[in-house]
Amino acid sequence: MDQNLDTNQNIQEPIVEVEANEPKQIKKSSRKVLMGLLVALPVIGVIGFVFLTIRSSSERIEIESGGQVESVSVEEEQTPSPVPEIDKEEVLVNVLNGTGIVGEAAYLRGVLAGIGFEKIEVGNADSEDRQSASVSFSDRIPQSMQEEVVSKLESAYTDVEVAGGAPSGDFDIEVITGSRPGVEKKTPTPKPTSTATVSPAATPTSTSTPAATATPTP
Repeated sequence: MDQNLDTNQNIQEPIVEVEANEPKQIKKSSRKVLMGLLVALPVIGVIGFVFLTIRSSSERIEIESGGQVESVSVEEEQTPSPVPEIDKEEVLVNVLNGTGIVGEAAYLRGVLAGIGFEKIEVGNADSEDRQSASVSFSDRIPQSMQEEVVSKLESAYTDVEVAGGAPSGDFDIEVITGSRPGVEKKTPTPKPTSTATVSPAATPTSTSTPAATATPTP
């Protein structure tokens, strides 16, 4: 028994050594995590700010200037709606003679009819001494059709102006004719005036016959 006790006493329990560097490593890893958070927080904040700015772009913003608060409405840009297609057969065209030359409005009506327009009315403009032709369009006319009409006018007239206003009445296109190369306004030749010559009337002359003298009877 005593030998067994001595043997048991001589057996030593294993000693677990704890490295002193382990707490230091934990501290270092904690610092790395903390540093990562400090770097990530500003990035997250910038992303959040950009997101909120885009989201609130259509909301009302109050701007303080000069001690007064002004309310400003920020609206998102809207894409203009496309102009609906319209056929040339439906377009109302008004052609006005602006030169006073007979037949100029009828000539232009034939030109426009040749490219597909059908509803064309003709008349006279307020002025008859225009040199440049002018054209105006309504909002119904698409850009491609406007360019086609202007190109056709430029091939016929010396100068063409695109007016900014809308056509008169219910018309979609209004054109006032101008001067065309080789076409001039004719000046009417005055007719000669005839003067009638009146000849003086003849004055009648009267002739008297002397009376016979009676001889006394002896």
